[in-house]
Amino acid sequence: IGKDTESIVYVDESLWSDRAFVLKAVAKHGSLLKFASEDLRKDEEIVMEAVASSREAMKFAHKDLRADKDFMMHVVATDARVLEYADEDIKADRNIVRRAVARDDQALLYAHEDLWADKEVMMKAVARSGSWLKHAKENIQEDRDVVLLAIANDNLARWHVSRELKADKEFMMKAEKQWWVEEVGRYPNELWKAPD
Repeated sequence: IGKDTESIVYVDESLWSDRAFVLKAVAKHGSLLKFASEDLRKDEEIVMEAVASSREAMKFAHKDLRADKDFMMHVVATDARVLEYADEDIKADRNIVRRAVARDDQALLYAHEDLWADKEVMMKAVARSGSWLKHAKENIQEDRDVVLLAIANDNLARWHVSRELKADKEFMMKAEKQWWVEEVGRYPNELWKAPD
């Protein structure tokens, strides 16, 4: 199998049960996992090799692997967005989602909606991008710790704070001050430069 996958139409079907052949094939083109035998689609090493080549290969992994907590905990550490192809129970697993979101906040898009109300998960998300506060559940938009972290990362997150916190002048001043300190730390020369 070369750079393109057109040659697979000439591959003898028996080769898709050959572990060594499949391992080499998926290393080049992860999507070729779909042709592998059922047993090989359960093989953790083969699936990891396929996912390393192409995240979408995860959808061809055997359903038992996509539901295996230990395996999924390992694979989201490599590519967090494979959560998209995980079993629904995995998408609702707090520890797996927390690990995935800590690696890549976009993994949150594939998490069960109940976890959008989980403080630890959302702290991981807003630590990477404060804009996640916009999509968070109401209890998160009311949580002072989450809101402060979100605003520190993105001042526009202040628009998605609960009414109760927005009405708390002291809290909002603290949030704005924290954002300003973060920005000064990130861009000290630009912020303190005298205007032309």
